[in-house]
Amino acid sequence: MAQTYTVARLSTDKVDQAFPLMHALEPQLDIDQWRRISRSTREAQAAGSDAETILVVAGPRGYLLGVCVVAFVGKNSGDSRATVSRCMIDSVLDPEGVASALLQTLVELSERAGCTRLRISIMGTDETALAALARARATLPPLSLTIEMT
Repeated sequence: MAQTYTVARLSTDKVDQAFPLMHALEPQLDIDQWRRISRSTREAQAAGSDAETILVVAGPRGYLLGVCVVAFVGKNSGDSRATVSRCMIDSVLDPEGVASALLQTLVELSERAGCTRLRISIMGTDETALAALARARATLPPLSLTIEMT
């Protein structure tokens, strides 16, 4: 049976739940720093900034299975791109399903922002997420943007 995953911007009520995922990527990060980062990101978005966006992936029961930090740079310009600086997937049973839902949302947001490229940083992404994202990318239909994993 196929799982249904929900990808959304990080909301205030999910900040603490997302912390273990970010902490796994950045062990030096403490909960207070994470709360400040997530608050400033949400405030910048509310003000209409092109600042980073934090996305989370939730499973059918509401547990967070993924977190992703993406920035949209040069919106609607000739060199506009979405850059994923950090990404973590924490699903033992279905990392491909989580990655597929996340990648589909990233593509939709990138296209909506007028981006021509989606760049996923290898340095800020855990190995499970990279492998799952690569497999998910292979299942996408032809796109109007280029996906780079660098």
